[in-house]
Amino acid sequence: MLFRSFCEIKYNLTPADTDGFEGIAQKVEAEVARAQARGQSGADVSVYENAVKAAAEGMAAVNAELDAQYDKEYAVIQLIEDSAERQSALDALNARYNENRLAAAREYAQTLAGVIVPVWESDDIQQANQQVDTLLTKLREYSMAGEGEKPAILQDLADLSAEMDEGALTEYLGLLTQIQSLLDGGMSEEEVQAMFPDIDVSGLMDQFAGVADYIDLIKTDLPGLYSMFNESLPEEVLKIATDLDMTGAQARWNEFASNPGAITTEAIITGYETAEAAARQQVLVTGFIDKYTEIPSACGSFRLYRYERSILCRFLSGES
Repeated sequence: MLFRSFCEIKYNLTPADTDGFEGIAQKVEAEVARAQARGQSGADVSVYENAVKAAAEGMAAVNAELDAQYDKEYAVIQLIEDSAERQSALDALNARYNENRLAAAREYAQTLAGVIVPVWESDDIQQANQQVDTLLTKLREYSMAGEGEKPAILQDLADLSAEMDEGALTEYLGLLTQIQSLLDGGMSEEEVQAMFPDIDVSGLMDQFAGVADYIDLIKTDLPGLYSMFNESLPEEVLKIATDLDMTGAQARWNEFASNPGAITTEAIITGYETAEAAARQQVLVTGFIDKYTEIPSACGSFRLYRYERSILCRFLSGES
């Protein structure tokens, strides 16, 4: 397999004990078995972290070999004089190239699915996940608050930002980015979600994009959070994507500097309507509505608007 030579050099695996991605899974299983033999419940989370990184670096090696092979065949095809024959050969090459990328992505995904859960469930990652969720809730409160209520909420936001571990947040976003990179290999969003049922990758990336986008609107009030979510975190995740050669992820995080929604597969924006007698919040949106779901509630209607990929969606809160 394409993966074999990389694994032999990088991880000292040999043809006798590895068959590419499967070899990484087998090594993890061996680590777990040894830990249990020592009377432990399982292997340390670092074992899984190393496996996640090894799988990503292996995927980068596979894609590099596929790209190199494509370039060689493309050069030969360009020597064909008959234009129709040349185009037919190029179409066949493109189809074969994409099929190979998809097959490699699926094999990589299978390995990743087997090792990522312990990492995802680690204390640092779950704390980062909870903090982003809490931050979004607080930002929603701020967007709906009157001027007299905002100073207290700003203080809550400042306290929350002080508690955040930027390293854990970077690892959290790095894991999501790694899973999302499977889409660049040709896998569908439904296929990826089915393989990682406990991790709502698109929803969580949408959540991060929404937080960063809204903080950008009020950055003068929250300079610390703006620096973290719109500058340092994207820079750190871009480094991870670059180191692991996740080309699609690199493009998304580069684009993120000008459009937070660019890292997501879909951008999700929420709006609501209150009773007639109550003050209304107006959500102004630039984008095209693909579909929405309206859910009745005691305080009015809550609407979930879903937008097509790569369409800039911003929400500006204010009173009508």
